[in-house]
Amino acid sequence: MKKLLLVLAAAPLSLSAFATTYTPLSVLSPFGSLAGQVIASTGPTTAPAWTTVTLSGLGGLAKANNLSDVTSTATALSNLGGLSTTTAASTYATITNLALKAALAGSTSQAFSVANATAGTQAEALGQSLTSGTVQTETGSRALSTTYTNSTAHPIFVYATVITSSAVATTLQATVSGIVIGLSNTSAAQASIAVAIGFIVPAGATYGVALNAGAATLNNWSEVR
Repeated sequence: MKKLLLVLAAAPLSLSAFATTYTPLSVLSPFGSLAGQVIASTGPTTAPAWTTVTLSGLGGLAKANNLSDVTSTATALSNLGGLSTTTAASTYATITNLALKAALAGSTSQAFSVANATAGTQAEALGQSLTSGTVQTETGSRALSTTYTNSTAHPIFVYATVITSSAVATTLQATVSGIVIGLSNTSAAQASIAVAIGFIVPAGATYGVALNAGAATLNNWSEVR
C-alpha cells in the first residue's frame, strides 16, 4: 500500500517535469525580450535566454560579403567569388557564375562573340542573315551576261532592272550557281519597257542576270549585302 502511494505521489512530478522540458515555443512567454530576439542556448549548465543574433554569431559573416550591403555590383560579385563583368579577360564558364548571370540578365556593357553556324542544326549568327545587310547600288560595277560571286559570309539579295530597246518581246533570266532560278518578261512587244527580276544568292554561290530573249540595256542593279 505504501509503495502504491509513493508511485501515485511521484506521478504528478514526472508529468510536470515532462511538460516543462517540452513546452512548445508558441506558448513561451516573451516577457523580458526585445523585437527580433531569439531564444539561444547559453551553455550546458545555464538556462537558455532571449538574445539578439549577430553576424559574428553566424560564423563570422562579414557585411562586405553580403550582396545587399555593397552598392557596387563589381565589388559584390568579387566578394561573392564571381568574375567581373567589366573585365575583358574574364571567362564565363558556368551558369552558376554570378557574373555570367548578371550579363545574361541584360548588361548593356557586355558583348558576346558568336561564331558563324556551319551546320544545319546550328542557329545562324546575325551576320549570316539576309536582314543584317545594307542596300547597295551596284549598277556601275555590274553587267548583263556576266558571272559574279557572293564572297560574303551570308546570303545577299539581288534586284536588276533593264529597259527594252526595241519593240520585241524581252525576257530576263537570273542564274545562281549555273542554275536558272527565275524569268521575267514583258507583257507586250514594245520599246522603253522596264523588266525587273529579284533573287537570293547563298553565301559563296555564283550569280548573274542575262537576256533570254529580246534586246535591252541595264538600267539598275542593287544588292542587299
